[in-house]
Amino acid sequence: MEELYEKADALFELENYTDCYNLLVDIEECHQVADVYWRLARCLYYKNHSEEKRPSKSQLKLVLTDIHRYAKTGVELDPKNSNCCVWYGIGVDELAGLDGVHERLKHSPVSHYYWTKAIELDPNNFLAHSELGIWYFIVSDVSEVIRKFETVFYTSPPIATYEESLASLLRCEELCPRHLIRNMLYLAKCYKALGQYDESLAFCKLVIEYQGSGYDVEELLLLVSRTTHTASTSKRRKPFSANSSVSRQRLKQLQAIGQNESHMH
Repeated sequence: MEELYEKADALFELENYTDCYNLLVDIEECHQVADVYWRLARCLYYKNHSEEKRPSKSQLKLVLTDIHRYAKTGVELDPKNSNCCVWYGIGVDELAGLDGVHERLKHSPVSHYYWTKAIELDPNNFLAHSELGIWYFIVSDVSEVIRKFETVFYTSPPIATYEESLASLLRCEELCPRHLIRNMLYLAKCYKALGQYDESLAFCKLVIEYQGSGYDVEELLLLVSRTTHTASTSKRRKPFSANSSVSRQRLKQLQAIGQNESHMH
C-alpha cells in the first residue's frame, strides 16, 4: 500500500490530477481505507480548481458532493485520521458555501470542529491551520447585520478575532512557507484589517508572484489586487473620525473586500 500511496502522491505533486485520481479509484476498489479516501477528496478538489474555466454551480455541486462523500467515508473509517478530518471540514464548508454566506455560517461549527480536531491529532497539519485561520477571519469579518440574523440558527453566533486568524495563518506559513495561495491572501487581508499595512502589502506581493494555474488562482489574483489597493490607500490616509460620512464610506469599502471568496487550498 505504501508504494501505491507514494505513486499517487508523486502524481499529485506533479499536478497530474487525472492519473492520480484514476489510480486512487483503482486502489479504492480493493482497499477501502481512510488514507485512500482523503487522498481522493484532495485530488478531486485540486483537479477541479486546476481547470481554466470555473464550472457552473450545478457542476461544482456534483464535484463537492463527491469530495464530501469521500472525506466523510474516511472519517467514519478512522475518526482519528487528521487528513480525513481536515478534508471533511472542507467538504462541509464548501458545499454549504454554494448556498451563500448564511448557509456557510450555519454549518461553520461543524467545519471548525473538524479542523480543530485535525490539529489536535496532528499539530503540524498545515492545511488545518490555514482553514482554521480563514474561518476565524470570515467569522471576524461578518457584519453586525448578518451576525444578528444568524442568531436564528445559533444559541450564540460564532465569535472569533483577527488576532486568532493571524496566529493560525502564520502557523501554516511556518509549517509550509509560500505553499498555499489562499493562506497568503488571507494573511494580507488579516494584516490590513489589523491596520498593519506594510505586512499586508508584503503578502499581497507574494500572492502576485505565486506560480500557479487554474480559474481559482486567477480569481484570487483579482482579489489581491483590491486588497493591495486598499492597503496602499489606507497606509497613506490620515486618521479619521468614525463619526464622519467619509469614515463610514471607507469602512463600507473595506468591509466589502473579502466577500464571496472562492476556496483554494
